[in-house]
Amino acid sequence: MNNNYALLFTYTLPDEAGVYTCIATNNVGSVEQKFNLTVLVPPVLNNFKNGDNLSIVAGSSNKLYCSAQGIPVPDIVWSKDKNIISNSEVIHIKDGILEILEADISHNGT
Repeated sequence: MNNNYALLFTYTLPDEAGVYTCIATNNVGSVEQKFNLTVLVPPVLNNFKNGDNLSIVAGSSNKLYCSAQGIPVPDIVWSKDKNIISNSEVIHIKDGILEILEADISHNGT
């Protein structure tokens, strides 16, 4: 005789992640199977400290902040005019923070 059971999640939340165990028992023994459930969450941008339109005086410095959450933790990449920005002498990027050390006309963008 077979008994089939299913655990159905209709709307999975991140706090439902974890190890689930199916245990089958009768009068001659017991067996179990563990399942590790990971709930994936798409990236969501957190509030920006700077807003979306900034002005900076040539030669001065400023920081742009970008924070995101998700599962797995999202990578944050900065780009300008569809080109990925890398660290340089006047631009430092770390932990989602883009720091412009000496702003000039080349840093203008939309």
